[in-house]
Amino acid sequence: MEWLAQLCLLVQLLCMVACGDVYICLDGICLGSCTYGEEVRSQSEVIFLFAGLGLMLFVFLTLVVLLYVAYFRMSEMLRHLSNSPVAMVRRDVMGWDPIVRYFAIVRIAAVLVFSRKSLENGELDLQDYLSFPVSLMKIIKLSFGVMLILSVIVMGYVLVGRYMGG
Repeated sequence: MEWLAQLCLLVQLLCMVACGDVYICLDGICLGSCTYGEEVRSQSEVIFLFAGLGLMLFVFLTLVVLLYVAYFRMSEMLRHLSNSPVAMVRRDVMGWDPIVRYFAIVRIAAVLVFSRKSLENGELDLQDYLSFPVSLMKIIKLSFGVMLILSVIVMGYVLVGRYMGG
């Protein structure tokens, strides 16, 4: 419960910074008026900062969902994709480390999202695709699609940040 109290304090501090009640200087970034005399950041830059933090939170949450599926539903996915070459390749290299699991779930998700092309290329068996559980497919497709959209938004965000002089 101590971490919850610390989280509440952090949220209060961020809200006070956004309202202009508290001034923080960190590594040359000054939000508000500082005793060091650094340049004051504009309100649009503060909004840009909090929007970036929100974007990172959404990316993190989507990553957690994908890793949940990769760790706790992977055996079910591999069982339903037993005739598909993409699952056979992944079984051999599957470990418990998150990087391999993440790449495995992304590869399987890409095959399921772009199923027509995967069926044409032979990466996905038609019977496997038809027998795949609908609820699991929805979770995979939704989280993979959200991650793709968030990736495009992050790239645009970085470009806008470069343009703003960050």
